[in-house]
Amino acid sequence: MLETLKRTYRSLPFVRRTANRILGRRIHDPTVKIDFRFLGSSYGGWAIPLSASLGPLSTVYSFGVGLDISFDLALIETVGCTVHGFDPTPLSAEWIERQELPPQFKFHKVGVAAVNDDVDFFYPDNDLSHSFSKAPGPETAQRRSVKCPVRTVATLMNSLGHGVIDLCKFDIEGFEFEVLDDMIKDEIRPRILLVEYHHSVYGIPKASTYQSVKRLLSHGYEIYWVSDVGLEYGFVDARADAG
Repeated sequence: MLETLKRTYRSLPFVRRTANRILGRRIHDPTVKIDFRFLGSSYGGWAIPLSASLGPLSTVYSFGVGLDISFDLALIETVGCTVHGFDPTPLSAEWIERQELPPQFKFHKVGVAAVNDDVDFFYPDNDLSHSFSKAPGPETAQRRSVKCPVRTVATLMNSLGHGVIDLCKFDIEGFEFEVLDDMIKDEIRPRILLVEYHHSVYGIPKASTYQSVKRLLSHGYEIYWVSDVGLEYGFVDARADAG
């Protein structure tokens, strides 16, 4: 019986969405219907709009490399673009050094924040995780941290000589709220925004995600995809589409 329930859960998206909504994780639905294609692994993959005119000259920033760049590699293979991956944490940097990577993947050992500085990144609470975070969770026993360099998106764009970003992905363990606000302030508008929100961990309330999504929607973005887990979002710049 238990296995039957598990198979039903895995096979039916509606069931997964309902379960995650009951559990309080999925708090938004798409605001616009756009066909999309999922690229990457089930853990590290993301959905991109089929209508996205991405190509070899597109500028892609991928913040939060971790130990999974399946999305980045799939995007490179699919559209031929260069992907700039950013992650300052020691586990990620060491892992990247051991990989055989295509020349279109450019790794930068720096993180993203709303400041240009060195800030604390907290080690994961257990050996099964590799995600360094902006703050430890309230129940976390592990309080060890490491100083890592971070830069604003505007600073990184200036240093890399990019005037626009076509696609920007954030899996940055609690830094996403301040970074997205900073981008709005600096009027940086990627055509596609992929964001993992962390209102389920690190003591971050759902209200923080509600407020962040509200700001993006009021700034001209639409939600085209929310993962079944309810934490990963895909946004498109509706103003760019209208233009």
